[in-house]
Amino acid sequence: MSKLTALLIFCIYLLSGCATNNVSNSEIEQVRAAAEQWKSFYEAGDYDGLMTLYDENPRVYLHGQPAIIGMQAVRDFFKPSVGKAKSEFKLDYEIIEINGSTATLVSKYWLTVETDNPEQPYRDQGRSLLIYKKDSNGDWKIAYDIDQATPDVSWTDPELMKKTY
Repeated sequence: MSKLTALLIFCIYLLSGCATNNVSNSEIEQVRAAAEQWKSFYEAGDYDGLMTLYDENPRVYLHGQPAIIGMQAVRDFFKPSVGKAKSEFKLDYEIIEINGSTATLVSKYWLTVETDNPEQPYRDQGRSLLIYKKDSNGDWKIAYDIDQATPDVSWTDPELMKKTY
């Protein structure tokens, strides 16, 4: 890496930190509330509500799935599954940073979905990176949703493990 590239990366890092330091707790809570709203809509099976939380041209990258690009593709992906089975999300927020009209949220997640066999629900866990953009109404909308399986996020919580429907 050249010295100029390293200097540029360092300056971007410093500038992003400065922008984050000027963010109010209220703005951070708005991003957290947007994530909680997504969780609530998903768990309630509210497909229409869920779709209101995405940017006009979202990109969703879920582990084990091909890229989902654009609002119609996101709608087509979620339509067959949202509201079809009882589900529960547990989220552990690790990072919420805001730079102007863009917010970054990183969280650990655990998903449990009922199956035909109540003793063996479907479980998924990992880490997600959400990039939000503030729309013209001042609402935070999901522009990028990236989920991945990570070895440091597991079903070690006994309450999660004994959850059945």
